[in-house]
Amino acid sequence: MRAVRDNRPSVTHKRRIQASFPKGDSQTIVNAILNLNSPQTGSADMKLDQIDIKILAELQKNGRLTNNDLADRVHLSASPCLMRLKRLRSAGFIRGFAAEIDLARLADVLTVFTEVTLARHRPQDLARFVTILADIDNVVECHLVSSGYDYLVKFNTCGISEYQEIVERLLDMDVGLKKYFSYVVFKTPIMPRQLPVSAVFRNSV
Repeated sequence: MRAVRDNRPSVTHKRRIQASFPKGDSQTIVNAILNLNSPQTGSADMKLDQIDIKILAELQKNGRLTNNDLADRVHLSASPCLMRLKRLRSAGFIRGFAAEIDLARLADVLTVFTEVTLARHRPQDLARFVTILADIDNVVECHLVSSGYDYLVKFNTCGISEYQEIVERLLDMDVGLKKYFSYVVFKTPIMPRQLPVSAVFRNSV
């Protein structure tokens, strides 16, 4: 008779997983078991060489490069360059391509940084707060920080009244918001930008 391999986690394995989560949080335990038994994919499986790093650096500077232009800059022929580009995208190193729109030429955009402190700090409370923020178009950044508050949230709105409406809506939704402090931006002398790939891999680009 042909032997069938049992891929289910052992009892000892389950107990070890349960020990790291609150008692009774069965869905979290199930998800953890499923994740541990799922094949891991993404950037951890892909090792970058100098050419890959050069491709990322060039695209970071100009995302509109054609494949032929990109190939010339990294000293490859078009076909191998395209294969590397597809591999980098599938591995998650390239999240996408987008145009940088000068919103100030379209409207008077108000930027507000908000320090947020939550009343409760259970994992489900934090996850619910972030999920709700993710559905608000005006939230352009959200950072969990180590400080006297929990999150630093960046809002882009069309005025202080719109910002206040968003905050009041969050308060009405009872998301566990204990207190918040708002900082209105008057001027942005340095626009948001990414750390250059060349600064991460100084000896490879």
